[in-house]
Amino acid sequence: MLKQKSDPIRIVSPNLPQMRSDIYRAKVQVDVWSRATGKSSDHAKRVEILVYDMPRSKNIVEGRTFQQVLTKTLPGVIHNLEKRGYYEGVHFVLNQKPPKNWARCYEPPGNYDNTMSWHNGTLFQIISQDRSGDARGLNSDSVTADEALTLNMQTLETGSIATNRGNNDKFGHCPYHHSVRLSTSKGFGTEFKQIQNFGKYYEADGKYYRPSLNKIVGLKLMMIDSQNREEQAECWKEILKLQKLIKWYPSDQGIFYNEADVFDNIKNVGWGYLLEMRKTMTDLMFQVEILNKDFEAVENGFYNIIDEDHLYVAPNNSFLESLDYDMKKVANMTADCRKDADLRADLPIDVALDYGSHINWLVSGQTYDNTDWTQNAFFVKRPKMTQDVVHAFCDYYHYHPTKEVNYPYDHTAKPTDGKSTSIYYDEVCKTFHERGWIVNPIFIGRAPAHHDKYLLSAITLKGGDPRFCKQKFNRENCKHLLLSMKQAPLKQGKDGFEKDKSSEGKLLKVGLREEATDGSDAWDTLHWYKNFFKSKNQRRFQPFTVR
Repeated sequence: MLKQKSDPIRIVSPNLPQMRSDIYRAKVQVDVWSRATGKSSDHAKRVEILVYDMPRSKNIVEGRTFQQVLTKTLPGVIHNLEKRGYYEGVHFVLNQKPPKNWARCYEPPGNYDNTMSWHNGTLFQIISQDRSGDARGLNSDSVTADEALTLNMQTLETGSIATNRGNNDKFGHCPYHHSVRLSTSKGFGTEFKQIQNFGKYYEADGKYYRPSLNKIVGLKLMMIDSQNREEQAECWKEILKLQKLIKWYPSDQGIFYNEADVFDNIKNVGWGYLLEMRKTMTDLMFQVEILNKDFEAVENGFYNIIDEDHLYVAPNNSFLESLDYDMKKVANMTADCRKDADLRADLPIDVALDYGSHINWLVSGQTYDNTDWTQNAFFVKRPKMTQDVVHAFCDYYHYHPTKEVNYPYDHTAKPTDGKSTSIYYDEVCKTFHERGWIVNPIFIGRAPAHHDKYLLSAITLKGGDPRFCKQKFNRENCKHLLLSMKQAPLKQGKDGFEKDKSSEGKLLKVGLREEATDGSDAWDTLHWYKNFFKSKNQRRFQPFTVR
């Protein structure tokens, strides 16, 4: 007999967005909910409904990568299932054949790898778009996809959604049969537009919510930052007025697109959570990930980064699968380089830094297959120092077998500003040596002029020039670096194009220096070393005016 759990069941009180889901029961629902709004809780409730409304059904849970499903989606769902009184090993099992005395789904799989099997025969097939053929040959009764803004919609439509068919004689009476649920928070790239397209019916109906939603974000930010209770009350009064103008409802075609933010779940997370996130997150990330604001990259940016061309994901699925869905291992063993498939074990790692008394950055990557792979980026803020960002790198790459770095540096690594008793260059080399790494320091001279860095990056990011490698960025590991680069404005200076670095001083005043251009400066050094200093392009590339 299976063991039983006697832990008390927590009463789960639904918030407003969750209640809307219960009321509308749309066949296609698209939830654009910020962090801490209750996505995992709502997923758990959906699992519960599918299990008991459609016993012995087969359902799909999908993500862009297996890493995302394993490390982000499943842990939250399992935690919230426990709150509802359902436990692994009691009510369901993961990645294994269920006990003999449990029911089987109507169309059992050939094997039970990557499945969640319930005691009443309901089965969830866990698939990801980075493993080809995951959805091939399946017949499913529902589809649930998390972090939907990262999904390839064409793959979703021709894969999982195309398999969402059959069993109408068994479950045709169930409102969630053949339903599709897509959930996501807002992101920092152009891919979010594909999600917003599901809500175009609002504008077709004459409902233009975006201006009001943007005003609400500004008022909520003002309310959080204010220490004046009267001012907070005025902000809340204006927020309530604007919210009355926004009504989320399903389209005539049965699509329900809706948005929500952490304020919709404030009863569960508490005001203290908001203040803590405001204190620890960058200003931009707080607005996008907590308040659900649309991200807008600066116009006429210094770097022409196109998400579809320059960003990639590279999870090491072999390593992740070896964890065998053990959630304790998943929590403890996925914060280092073993999860990265883009890391060549036989090559050293190229690193470049940007130094300062307020923030220090380290950007790292390797070059192979005619591509400069920017694989990772680290930063530390005051009171941490240059050696701390090197320690962060060494901690992450502890399992990399080739303990060797190529360290290009320019004249900015030589001076001190009182932050350290020795020059930055010495601190970097000393820390690497202490951690057991071989360091190959390469002095590349004075930092190039902004105009030259702009011209070089414009050519390499555009691609197609046989003199230069393609440029690629690891989407997951370089999140903060990409924000730094996308937020770097371009301006006309007296000697040509320049990077507008005014954000460094402005954001320093509010403690948000990581959103400024410092990270992009570290990438500039690495990029210049790889594509100009290291190559014959110094002699072949005429438009440069190296100073």
